[in-house]
Amino acid sequence: MRYELKRIEIWSVVKIVFVISLFIGFLISLLYAGLFLLMGTLGTALGGQDFASLLPVGGIALVFIIFFVTIVISVVYTLAAIIFIGLYNLIAGWAGGFIVQFESIPEPRQISSMPKTEEPAS
Repeated sequence: MRYELKRIEIWSVVKIVFVISLFIGFLISLLYAGLFLLMGTLGTALGGQDFASLLPVGGIALVFIIFFVTIVISVVYTLAAIIFIGLYNLIAGWAGGFIVQFESIPEPRQISSMPKTEEPAS
């Protein structure tokens, strides 16, 4: 069976991409917060007071970095997905979409269980 993917519903893609990008954005924001914390700690440990004062490494700033980076990455990835799906729908309507071929596979057979044998009474 051959099928052609002519159109993709934007809303279904947006939901999935937003949830996945929230997870990815959270991981990336944890890396950023850890990097800022490390830079601030190393800056003060190595005697770089000027460098350490430029970095906002307080607890509230780290929470803000995690929250802000997660939201920004999620919005950017979701907007990119909307643009990509919109372009795909336009191009697929004009030039044709992906052609996908599906093949039916047989269902696996269930193996019947062996009949129980009774043990001799002693």
